Amino acid sequence: MIDQVNGLGIEVLNTNCPFDVECYERAFYTAYERASHNRLIRKLWNWNDDQRRLSVRLPYLQQINYVMRKIDSGEIVTGLAVNRDCTTCQSRAYGFYPVENNETTCEFLTLFSVNEHNLHSRFAFWRTVFCDLYERGYRTAYATTASKVLRFYSRMGAEVLEQRMIDDEERYFLRFDTRCTTWKTTHSIYQN
Repeated sequence: MIDQVNGLGIEVLNTNCPFDVECYERAFYTAYERASHNRLIRKLWNWNDDQRRLSVRLPYLQQINYVMRKIDSGEIVTGLAVNRDCTTCQSRAYGFYPVENNETTCEFLTLFSVNEHNLHSRFAFWRTVFCDLYERGYRTAYATTASKVLRFYSRMGAEVLEQRMIDDEERYFLRFDTRCTTWKTTHSIYQN
């Protein structure tokens, strides 16, 4: 375990354990199930509706998967998949290309939450992830997102590099500095 907050433990998922991977993929599916009709994410990720599992298209060997679990039950409530090798980027599916592509860059592949909406916990999760990525030598992270969560990412220091309409949906290409961990949760990130 890397960190703890509000009865939740933050750790790197053991992707060599089939049971842990299954729990992760089921939580990922549950988090995005209500958006399963979205054509863009249906094309972007591997959906297994029969088994209620969801995964990104890049192999787990290329990823670092952070999870936040309930300490008492082990249930995954938040997950973040990070691509360690930007020579193969998920963002290319949307036509976005990282400005930098070296051993100090990574890409956020997905962020999901299952019934965990406490801002203090979310910020603690992100802070822990950023600190761990920085310790691993990553200085820049890229990501794509939809407009509905752009304010949250902007509050965490994301810089919008590009935006475009894809299949009638606005998508943004973001860059994060992993040294930026001084966000505050004292006011709403959804204010205008």
